[in-house]
Amino acid sequence: MATSAKRRRNTDALTTGQVAVVCRVCPRTVTKWHDKGKLKGFRVPLGDARRFTVTDVLRFMREYGLPTDLLTGGVVVVTVGDVPAHTSDVAETVNVRTTAEAAVVIGSKPVHVLAVDVSVGVGAAIDLLTAARSFALKAIVVTAEQTTADEVDRLATAGFIVTDRGGFALVLGELASQVSSPVPVPTYYAEHS
Repeated sequence: MATSAKRRRNTDALTTGQVAVVCRVCPRTVTKWHDKGKLKGFRVPLGDARRFTVTDVLRFMREYGLPTDLLTGGVVVVTVGDVPAHTSDVAETVNVRTTAEAAVVIGSKPVHVLAVDVSVGVGAAIDLLTAARSFALKAIVVTAEQTTADEVDRLATAGFIVTDRGGFALVLGELASQVSSPVPVPTYYAEHS
């Protein structure tokens, strides 16, 4: 049991070289960050190598204002309205309150997933999601408690993924992972980390 947990932990972790690539620094800088306690990680038993979880690296990058696009595979998720708070390990999330703000974000950067709470209005949600389809992104609609069965059918018929608040994180994670790419590892860093 402990062996499988250790294996899983090591396969989910990034090497010093991988962290260096996504942070756009040399591996020695990552080592210094870890030694100073700025970046959480752990040492591999019987060696000097270090490993870092994606969650810890993302937290560090966000704290220090480093771009996360190489780690998230460039996946951008825009949430509109009262969508459940979600911090994703596989995507950069931009939260906006109105469909107009969402349109500005979609027009200014590549967006891969759009999640809209129907509290902004079913008609407004369908209009935004239909317009956003021209940008080839995946669309999710998060239903509110007061959403009627007819409204849910109307959204599903329009071709959108409809989920409740409880299923949102699962659907979002699945869609984001479909468009994300693995962390790139140049040969030099892979051999020297």
